[in-house]
Amino acid sequence: KGLDRTPRHIRFVTWTLKYSKCHWIEVLGLGEHYKRAEIEASVARDGTVYVKEPINVTRFAIDRSILKTLHPRLVVGGCIVRIPDTQGENPRIALSRSGDHWIASAYNPPSGLILMSTLIVVFGDYPRRRQSGKQPGLQGPIDDAFTSRFLCVRGTGKPWNPAVQEWADASLARFAAEWHRFFRGELPIKDDTAVTEDDRRRCNLILFGDPGSNVWIRKAMPWLPIRWTQSAIELGGNRYASVDHAPALIAPSPFTRSWEPARYVVVNSGHTFHEAELNRLNYLLYPHLGDWAVFKLGKATGQDALSGESMLRSGYFNEEWRLTEAISSR
Repeated sequence: KGLDRTPRHIRFVTWTLKYSKCHWIEVLGLGEHYKRAEIEASVARDGTVYVKEPINVTRFAIDRSILKTLHPRLVVGGCIVRIPDTQGENPRIALSRSGDHWIASAYNPPSGLILMSTLIVVFGDYPRRRQSGKQPGLQGPIDDAFTSRFLCVRGTGKPWNPAVQEWADASLARFAAEWHRFFRGELPIKDDTAVTEDDRRRCNLILFGDPGSNVWIRKAMPWLPIRWTQSAIELGGNRYASVDHAPALIAPSPFTRSWEPARYVVVNSGHTFHEAELNRLNYLLYPHLGDWAVFKLGKATGQDALSGESMLRSGYFNEEWRLTEAISSR
């Protein structure tokens, strides 16, 4: 008989927008990531679609094809929602919370990852949309950047702090060695001065170094949820000395033009699991950090620069890719 792709009843639970779709419903926004989100919907005999009040969901979409009657009705959280006229191939209806009720609008997602904001900003020669929040395919954590095409970018300029550069270089070398041994390939790496327009458009950029050594980190800094100067790193109300601390994080790339699929930038991190996990069992290969982490560097240098490092804090950015409150040790 096969799978029924248009069931009359759906109860969908997810904890992340990485897994956002169930048949004719897709969750587009969460109140809080990695908190249980639930949406339940059913189609009545008369064709009315009833959606119970969603839990931890701020925005979702329904396939227009499920509303098959001549005069379709949609009820969300006990209230009737006016259905907009839609045209086009495979249109969907997007529903978003407005105060204590839901409003609907036509929604036709573009191919690739989704950009939701309408604010256009200009940076150099890149007119682009400023990312407005986490969304399916652009929600983190760090390891999500390695589930699609990526390019590691090595900083070649003069670093602000040599110890940070040595640590970043050692992190990249470890990633390359683990990739070669366990994934049986050569890690894609370029110098920051060799990155092309095609790289920028097609790849998640994995940037190693600091704003002094890596021109792409320097260009991205105005859009990243962190403040990084030669003397200090500020993240979530906490301050760390730049001379012996380094951040690792993921964020939406500011280098994609407004009409292009969105990408990530990652700073100073490959996979967050390493040889100890790769040498053992596959179930250990899950993200070991969230969207960000702060490391205290050890005293070793060169190839041993990772020796003595300690992860001070890690966690997730909020649904707007920000961390505004002070954070405690974890």
